[in-house]
Amino acid sequence: MDNIINKLIPFIQDKKILVACSTGVDSTVLLDLVFKASKNKTQIVVVHINHGRRKASDIEEAYLKDFCQKNNLTFYSKKLPKTYTGNFQEWARKKRYKFFLEIAKLECVDIIMTAHHGDDNLETILMRIIKISSFKGY
Repeated sequence: MDNIINKLIPFIQDKKILVACSTGVDSTVLLDLVFKASKNKTQIVVVHINHGRRKASDIEEAYLKDFCQKNNLTFYSKKLPKTYTGNFQEWARKKRYKFFLEIAKLECVDIIMTAHHGDDNLETILMRIIKISSFKGY
């Protein structure tokens, strides 16, 4: 873990960073790594989307808000409406990334960081194809 933190330090040094955190393992580990690597904690902006699809959704949002308050981190959250059209995953992804960009602009963020675990490979590939990325990144 220290090796990852040491590699992260020069990447985020003097940068304002938005960390998307769902309270899942992948994004919580990302937030922990950024928190430990950052010299200036006030440069960390935590953004959470409450999908409202599980009983634990509000509890997770409250936990993350409390964590940020205790650690003097800027925190933004948004609760998605219960109504949507089409594919929920696609709809929610669009809403998430739109919110991340809104907050990034508002806070003058230099880096947006999201975490993905092994099951997210398909999402990553699809997003890169949409952005017309090369196959080198896959």
